[in-house]
Amino acid sequence: FFSFCPEGDEDSELALEEGDVVRLVERVGDEWLRGELKGRQGIFPASFVEIIEDLPPGEETSPALSDPPGKTSKSDSTVKALYDFEDPPLGDLPFKEGDMIDVVEFIGEDWGRGLLNGKEGLFPLSFVAELEEVP
Repeated sequence: FFSFCPEGDEDSELALEEGDVVRLVERVGDEWLRGELKGRQGIFPASFVEIIEDLPPGEETSPALSDPPGKTSKSDSTVKALYDFEDPPLGDLPFKEGDMIDVVEFIGEDWGRGLLNGKEGLFPLSFVAELEEVP
């Protein structure tokens, strides 16, 4: 439907031009998708594309593709919000300074997917600090 030119973390976001055919790899929250185009994987807003062939029901990730090394990593860590992230775009996780966010996954170097108060969404890693592990 629309072109998408990443403004932030170009390593984790996939630039799209109108007419591109992207292979759907995974749903990342409600409003973002991960796809492959011209041998490169990245995330992009779901509202920018028309899904021709969806993932099979119940499958989060296409079995034919795996995440490229270093692009995403699963996590079981918790981070603390340093700043408010209020009224973000749909699909992002709103939070207030001091909130503790359970990180589900790191997406590139600049974004994470996390859980807070039963809600899941994307958030900028520059707004949070990792907690030091206590021995």
